[in-house]
Amino acid sequence: MAILALATTVAVFNAPPPRSGAKAEAERFAARLVAGVEEAVMTGAPSRVRMEPQAYAFERFDGEDWTQASGGRLFSNRTLPNNIAIVAVSKDAAKANSAREGGDNKETQWLALDPIGMTDAYEVVFADGRQSWRVSIDAGGKVEVARDDLS
Repeated sequence: MAILALATTVAVFNAPPPRSGAKAEAERFAARLVAGVEEAVMTGAPSRVRMEPQAYAFERFDGEDWTQASGGRLFSNRTLPNNIAIVAVSKDAAKANSAREGGDNKETQWLALDPIGMTDAYEVVFADGRQSWRVSIDAGGKVEVARDDLS
């Protein structure tokens, strides 16, 4: 019994820490964002990401209106788990003001994905109470994921 208890203790202390939900969501968003930029370039259609505190969705302009982007699960609406929040911050102060649109939901923001590969420079932070992860996208469409809560 003592050997079994010792082996269990060693296994528990050497096990990797549980994966942060914020990290998983940030990585998922970053992968979808890269695909969204590529899709906008390939189709030549302006696209955007609609971001809210608990969800985001990819949309495409069809010439008359914004509709959900095609692409099955890749571009389907994503509702975040209850313990994860999303905060989007424009790196350009002028665009930060224009990214917010009127209506009842003042927390909705749009991140433009231009068909020539240019985007709004943004940082999108995913937080789960334990960790915060930042997804940065620059004006040229380069996407990076980094831990945000390190001092």
